Amino acid sequence: MRFLYMRFQEDGELPCRRVMFTLSRKFLIFFMSAIVFGACSFSGSLFAFAGEASSKPGTPIDYKVEKIIFSILKSTTPGSEPPPVEDIRILLDFMMTCRGRGEDYNPEKYAGGAGIFWRESINKPLPEVLRYFYNPNINQELLYPSSIRVNRVSPDSGIFKLEKPVWESLDELESPISFWNREHEEITPDDFSGSYYSYELDRLFVLFRYLDQPMLLTISWQDGESDLGRKAGILGPYENWDFVYSNAEGGTATGIGWAETHMYSSATITLMYPEGDNGEGTGYSMFKWLKAGWAGMNVVKPKHIYSGADRTFSGIKDVVCSERSITPEQLEKIVTKVRAMDDVALRAVARPYAEALAAGSTDDSILSREEFQDVLAGGDYAEGLSREHLEALVMKNELKRLLGKTVLGDAAPAPAAQE
Repeated sequence: MRFLYMRFQEDGELPCRRVMFTLSRKFLIFFMSAIVFGACSFSGSLFAFAGEASSKPGTPIDYKVEKIIFSILKSTTPGSEPPPVEDIRILLDFMMTCRGRGEDYNPEKYAGGAGIFWRESINKPLPEVLRYFYNPNINQELLYPSSIRVNRVSPDSGIFKLEKPVWESLDELESPISFWNREHEEITPDDFSGSYYSYELDRLFVLFRYLDQPMLLTISWQDGESDLGRKAGILGPYENWDFVYSNAEGGTATGIGWAETHMYSSATITLMYPEGDNGEGTGYSMFKWLKAGWAGMNVVKPKHIYSGADRTFSGIKDVVCSERSITPEQLEKIVTKVRAMDDVALRAVARPYAEALAAGSTDDSILSREEFQDVLAGGDYAEGLSREHLEALVMKNELKRLLGKTVLGDAAPAPAAQE
């Protein structure tokens, strides 16, 4: 399998922009970023049990833990062997046992990007959770509806070459199992800048036993900078996932509509492990770093990454922990059904939704703008979508029906999901 080797660019190594900024221009940029990104409030967290994300400097992470983290990030390259479990025991112990949700910790920057540590729990056992998350027959946008618009795994990726699914390998882990995926990903807009991005990433999976328990470690790196950021809007509550994607460059937040923004680098280390006396739950611990902004400068702060993590896990729990007991098989059926439809049928299914978006957009302060009306006018939003984006839109609406959420354009309430 061929993988591309990615190198993060440090601050001093970024390519020159077409426009040279003067000192006063740079001051303006930093001033506007402080206004736009510093004004975000997290008191409206979608997690019922979550408090506000801390924005103050946190506790530095033990140097032994960070030494392992940065050794992994800098020495593990696509296609290479994973680090031996015995060499990362200190990191694994920290990720499983540190206090709280992790906001008190302050990881060092990586590749010029701010970092966070995050812990969560999912009220399902690890084998069941893996059947959702690492099932090649389930699109990731169905599991991360709040944060991923589209995720596509390259056909030559390792997950398609396994002898058996990862969840069926947990009881037979005599030695670690590892593989690499190559992925294309496009994210949903955040709720403060109003931009969305697409990028390539490489992801390493390592399934192993530690402390006599099965665990899954994943490590991912963004390969190069993202495509140019483009404007997207949200109709209604964020948690209903009614996003509108324009072709216009920039963001919708005040002061950055002109900006040529990119995600310059990102990296993530996650660990899933059994939790509770009998493994009835799954622990999810994550380190994440992100550098994004314009003119080669980073405007992302840890609190922005925490906010994104809140949105991400709210969507995850909507699906995996739904009161309607949504099963992996039901999600597989959505994917199979939508992929079997031709373009004409997909656009016909999406038409009532697109018309409802258009009708609701005229009174919205963001979506009433020209760049959004250009794609929404006449209820023709679905007509301008690629096959990939059209599938993603229809799948997400099918998911909302399973969850009992409102689907714009539907004539009747969504029926209860069948067991």
